Amino acid sequence: RRKSAHHGSFGMSLHPEFQGLGIGRAMLESLLEWATANPRLEAVRLQVHAKNEKALALYRSVGFQEEGREHDAVKTGDRVYDHVVLMSKTVG
Repeated sequence: RRKSAHHGSFGMSLHPEFQGLGIGRAMLESLLEWATANPRLEAVRLQVHAKNEKALALYRSVGFQEEGREHDAVKTGDRVYDHVVLMSKTVG
């Protein structure tokens, strides 16, 4: 773990009833505040479905950058797939 202790990853989701109210942004900002204050962390990473445009916009708005994609990583139906976008943000 010593070789990867300089970065952390997270995931979050909100019930559709609570989306669009600023709760996700508040959760994300709180996480980033904590990560920035943690002297051990240098970067935060995440994975998000490519079709989740609202989440992608939120992550980009706080400085996350796309690092790559895993094509057809998620199967959402019979022969229906979505890519996973890998993103990171430097915090340290």
